[in-house]
Amino acid sequence: MKFSPIACTALLLAGCAGAPAPEGFQRIASQTEFLDKVADVPITFDNGVQLIANRDGSIGGDADGETPKGTWRWTPDGKLCRTVTIGQQDFPEVCTAIEIDDGLIRLIDGDGAVFAEGSLG
Repeated sequence: MKFSPIACTALLLAGCAGAPAPEGFQRIASQTEFLDKVADVPITFDNGVQLIANRDGSIGGDADGETPKGTWRWTPDGKLCRTVTIGQQDFPEVCTAIEIDDGLIRLIDGDGAVFAEGSLG
């Protein structure tokens, strides 16, 4: 069954869990570290959707020709919270911890499960 990238993005933003990623991931602990290692770098998810968390707090990217738009903020407890609109679809705010390892990124939900995975760059 083939899903459109927008439908897959809906699943991604709603919280689909992937298989556990390899060990070696390091948690991004601060907004400064997030800005240094992740901001302005395209994140490409397995479904082909690309999101970019820009340094200015905006979100962009590409989802099957649609430009995702949104905002992100960093919480005091070390989570990235974001809202995204793709086309006419608004997605509610989602907050996740961020972990990276050698060009890979994973988003961790409040229960410690992998929320989504992708590649940086």
